[in-house]
Amino acid sequence: MRQLYLEASRVTGLQAHLCLDLGHYREAHTHAGTAFLCADLAGHNGMRAWVRGLQSLISYWDGHLADAVEFARDGARHCAQGSVAARLPSLEARACAALGDKNNALAALDRADRARSIVVDDDAGLLTFPRAKQAVYAGTTLLALGDRASAARAARESSQALELYEAAAPTDRSSGDMLAARLDLGSAYLLQDDLDGLHGHLEIVLAVPPIRRTASVVKRAADIGQRLDHSRYANSAQGRQLRSAITAFCASPPALPNATATVQV
Repeated sequence: MRQLYLEASRVTGLQAHLCLDLGHYREAHTHAGTAFLCADLAGHNGMRAWVRGLQSLISYWDGHLADAVEFARDGARHCAQGSVAARLPSLEARACAALGDKNNALAALDRADRARSIVVDDDAGLLTFPRAKQAVYAGTTLLALGDRASAARAARESSQALELYEAAAPTDRSSGDMLAARLDLGSAYLLQDDLDGLHGHLEIVLAVPPIRRTASVVKRAADIGQRLDHSRYANSAQGRQLRSAITAFCASPPALPNATATVQV
């Protein structure tokens, strides 16, 4: 019976991820709650930890940042090994940074790095948290801190994420993660007053078809648009052109992911 509950937890967890990709946050929360109940009934700490991470992820994108922090911290109580042990503090760090809590954000990033250093083998399959995805999370975290030094470090993390994914087998690449890394890298360039650097990555993202535009990718693009509006490039010809392209990109609602799109970050 426990095995059935475990499988049910995985299935409902993936349903929650699909709802998250589409921006259907209420439904995502509902499915994730069911997934945690099933993980609890299965008595499986690893799945409990993974679902808590999922709930943190949903809360983050739904704007409930304090909940995102608490879900990640609670998940860490259930598991101290495998890549999920790096995933949970990575989620915590990103939410803390969005809340403006720099000290706890950096401390959580350090815990994620320490957890990664002792991950030997992880057979979680689709639920694995690869090093490349961790670099995406770190880049987003550092970017949210808002200062130029953190932006420079964010650019390095986002660049590393792209390098790791590009070096991976095609089946191990996440198109969503790669788009997220490009958008974060573009934002980092903008914070460093490098509009050409922003344009180079942004044009790649803006060219992708709607089928690959998850809710998180659209939100990241919208964030860049807002940053542009408050930058010294807001009234420049290139700035206005980029802003117009971003607005058009964000007008298309997220679509169902195809076989090559993976769960959102």
